[in-house]
Parts: sequence; structure tokens; C-alpha cells
Amino acid sequence: MESSAYQDLIDRLNRIEQYVERTTHLLQDIDDELEMSTKDLIE
Repeated sequence: MESSAYQDLIDRLNRIEQYVERTTHLLQDIDDELEMSTKDLIE
């Protein structure tokens, strides 16, 4: 039972880690896009 609960916790942590990684990439893409848009406005 204990190892099953431990494995469940590891699985949850892995999913959280993947979610954070995807969110980080998404925010970076948005930031890059905004930066390019801002440069267009300034020029």
C-alpha cells in the first residue's frame, strides 16, 4: 500500500513538473511575441 501511495505521489509530481514546463514555454513564447510587437510599434 505504501509503495502505491508513493508511486501516486511521484506521478503527480511528474505531471506538475510537466505542466510547469509547458506553462514556462508558453509564457516565454508570449513574451517573445510581445517583444517583437513592441519593436514593430517603436520603429
